[in-house]
Amino acid sequence: MFYKGKGVSLLEMFLLNPFASCNKRGKFIRKAFQVSSKCLKEIISFYGKNFQIYHFQCIIQQITSSVKFHKICKVIFLKKGRPMTPIIIAVAGGSCSGKTSFCKRFREQIGEENCLMVLQDNYYIDQSDRFDEDGGAVNFDHPESLEFSLMKEQLAQLKSGKSVELPLYDFTTHTRRKESLLVEPKPVILVDGILILSQESLREVFDDSIFIECDRDRRFTRRLQRDTVERGRTPEGVKAQFEKQVEPMHNQFVEPSKKFALTQMSQEFYLENGDAFIKEKISRLL
Repeated sequence: MFYKGKGVSLLEMFLLNPFASCNKRGKFIRKAFQVSSKCLKEIISFYGKNFQIYHFQCIIQQITSSVKFHKICKVIFLKKGRPMTPIIIAVAGGSCSGKTSFCKRFREQIGEENCLMVLQDNYYIDQSDRFDEDGGAVNFDHPESLEFSLMKEQLAQLKSGKSVELPLYDFTTHTRRKESLLVEPKPVILVDGILILSQESLREVFDDSIFIECDRDRRFTRRLQRDTVERGRTPEGVKAQFEKQVEPMHNQFVEPSKKFALTQMSQEFYLENGDAFIKEKISRLL
């Protein structure tokens, strides 16, 4: 229940017709306030019976500066069918440096309805006929093992507001699956991959870029756990592939590409301040 008083009656009037005479987006903003009424009530309840008219400006400032409010605005904005140009952010770094975890945490904070993840791993070409063993004839960490031309094409389509059929890759059989994944553009598109910043054609599509640094031993330990548990590999195979291909390709392509990132993030900073960084990034985006 709203507490009665001068401030509350003014607030209720505002909710009925905010910015009606001074902002062309009045109806759009009013709807956002109505949807976030629960948040408004919580703030008003905080002041209790002492709520006065001078609290009004404070409430409006708190609501309009909150990520929750802007998320609501963004969703309503999209539902109205207005033009949208997604913001594409590259999240790069070595294998198992924390890229995917970062993207998932980002998506969780901004809301799945506002964020699409596109993985470099989706774009591996089918090399099942050449595969013999981990660390053998097929080098999955070389740029030539990926169809970056298709990746750029689909990112451009998403940026123009079109839906795309993302390819799917099977790491157990080393084949591109027959089925694909239909995705729609969203306000923020996160592109996750070790080699994405090494490709000039892709860098032209990115609006922002982050490189997460991580030392060799930590990356290997994480990769050993992931590939044996999630991808059916043997510890011996994982070790051989890492030493023969992963680390050499990291030194040749991945590490040099960090110079193209707008933000370079150390592993220590990522682990200690990742959530705060994501929150700040979202507040600037929205």
